[in-house]
Amino acid sequence: MSATVSEVETLLMGDGMDRLSVQNNLFVKQTRRGCLQEAMGCEAKTEFQVSTSEDKNLNLFYAIEEGSCCIRTFCPVIRGWNMNVSVSKDDPVFLQVERPIRCTYSPCKCCCFQEVAAYHYNATEFRENDGRGPLLGRITEAPMNLCVPRFNVTDDMGQETHVIAPPTCMGGQCVDMCAEGFSCRIPFHVEDSTGTKVGNVTKVWAGLAYVR
Repeated sequence: MSATVSEVETLLMGDGMDRLSVQNNLFVKQTRRGCLQEAMGCEAKTEFQVSTSEDKNLNLFYAIEEGSCCIRTFCPVIRGWNMNVSVSKDDPVFLQVERPIRCTYSPCKCCCFQEVAAYHYNATEFRENDGRGPLLGRITEAPMNLCVPRFNVTDDMGQETHVIAPPTCMGGQCVDMCAEGFSCRIPFHVEDSTGTKVGNVTKVWAGLAYVR
């Protein structure tokens, strides 16, 4: 169902952080920008549009991922990148997301765990904090339990607030690939500090042109 006129006006009010704070779900889709270059492994910037699952045509945010062509070519899965998020392509950045290059998933890892950090962009604080705004939070890969990946979400003080992990089977030793039926979906459940499920993160295969 599409949003009503009043709902659209509410969604489009305020700056980026205000608009982000009122969303209860987001739908991220990759655009066709530079498809040929990306297929050849040399596209240095990937573009995303962010909407809601209820109205995928209502673009709330614009994000662009910047990364090294060399890293994309030789380390595409574990590549590091910087992502700038704005309300539209012409608006100022309000959110920065950084992912350093890290080793891929492995139950034998003892270091080089994957992580993503989010920073609130502010022009003054950006200049005073080595090119970053104040830290909002971080998602860090936790040591794997055999074949089950797990990620810890921490706030700006380093306190764990949520856990992200896929549904499991066989006593928690394997990922339950059929949790959402026989579909091309990879679900990850988000749980708060009490173990209560509060959300989902799902990657949906949408063909060769898009990854959502």
